Amino acid sequence: MEMENTGWDPSQLRKCNLQFDEIPRLHYSDPMVDELMSENKPVVVLGSQLARSAEKWDLDYLERHMGDADFTVFLSKNHKFKYYDDKKVTHSEDFIAPTKN
Repeated sequence: MEMENTGWDPSQLRKCNLQFDEIPRLHYSDPMVDELMSENKPVVVLGSQLARSAEKWDLDYLERHMGDADFTVFLSKNHKFKYYDDKKVTHSEDFIAPTKN
C-alpha cells in the first residue's frame, strides 16, 4: 500500500531533550486568563466564540471579502513556523528573523 506524500514526515523533526511547561487550558471566564495574558504567558482560551467566524475561511471566502488589498503571507520551506513580535523583540546586529514574508 502506497502512503500519501504530505511533503514531510516525522523523521524530519529534530529530537531534543528540552523540558517544557504545559500550557494551561482555561475557560475564558477564568480570572487566570487575564493574569497570564498580562504577564505575556501562553494560555489556551476555551469556550470563547471569538474565532468562530474563521471556521468558514477558505480561499474563495478570503478572495470575496479581502479584495485587491495587500496582505502579508509567511512562507516556510519545512512546514514549521516561528512567530515573533517585532514590538517585543530586541534586535541585535546578528538577529535573523525566523519568518520571511
